[in-house]
Amino acid sequence: MKPDPVLLERLSVSRFMPRQSRPSVGTGERPSNVHGVGLEFGGHRPYREGDDLRRLDPRVRARLGQDFVRVYAEDRQLPITIVLDTSQSMLEGGAEKRELAVSITQLLAFIGMAGGDLVRVVTVSAEEKRWSPRWQSLAKSEEMFAWIAEAEAEGMVPFGTELAAIADQIPPASLLLVVSDWWTNNLENVVLATAKHGHQVVALHIEAPEESDPSLIGEGLVHFVDSENNEVVDIVVDDLTIEAYRAAHAERIEWLRSQFVAVGGQYVRVVSNAASPSELFLAILRSNGVIS
Repeated sequence: MKPDPVLLERLSVSRFMPRQSRPSVGTGERPSNVHGVGLEFGGHRPYREGDDLRRLDPRVRARLGQDFVRVYAEDRQLPITIVLDTSQSMLEGGAEKRELAVSITQLLAFIGMAGGDLVRVVTVSAEEKRWSPRWQSLAKSEEMFAWIAEAEAEGMVPFGTELAAIADQIPPASLLLVVSDWWTNNLENVVLATAKHGHQVVALHIEAPEESDPSLIGEGLVHFVDSENNEVVDIVVDDLTIEAYRAAHAERIEWLRSQFVAVGGQYVRVVSNAASPSELFLAILRSNGVIS
């Protein structure tokens, strides 16, 4: 599975626009708060023994009578971690939901690599957390596409617990992008972990059509089977049931949004049959200020 080449060409000039995460690793294309060898002038500081004498500023000495050196901002990479939920619930409603999640993850990684940032992907299933190699240029894009496409959805996963652990492991002040259906536990722990480490979270919520609109299931007695623990629940689906579900669903969406916004994060919801990858990236994510 590989994204549309025309879309990749259009996204090759897009960049992530973090609000609070900061470039702090490697050598990249983003101005940082780290002073050292760089091209962008960052100000002056008093001379210290051992400083490069070529950085002394004679004009400041003439004005103040003291030695000051010029300092420059180093260009660094933004640490980006993309987490793909590969629990069994990502197959709910058919393969379309999982395929969209995979495609979104590939495109997010592509944008980070195109910008010279340091990208790593984590897939979370019942079997394990898979950590990708670290990618930082489009020369590795084919490897990245293939690695993500191999992810299989399986098993019951305490996704919130696993995500909180990932937040503890990645570099401080990372951009943390999470692609999930957010049927999860311990979301409060995720929020606390991301806030503690200064991460900026972008939550991409992927839903199957039936999860958004239960009228698509039909009416009458319906046997619902939990896709992760196989628990069976019989429910009579009628107008009252559908109305109650829609109210609860809207409340849940607003609650999810509020959890991420409260810590400076962003929340974007996508129904798998309602938005193509092109529309999501070229319109929705741009209008939400996630990418340029």
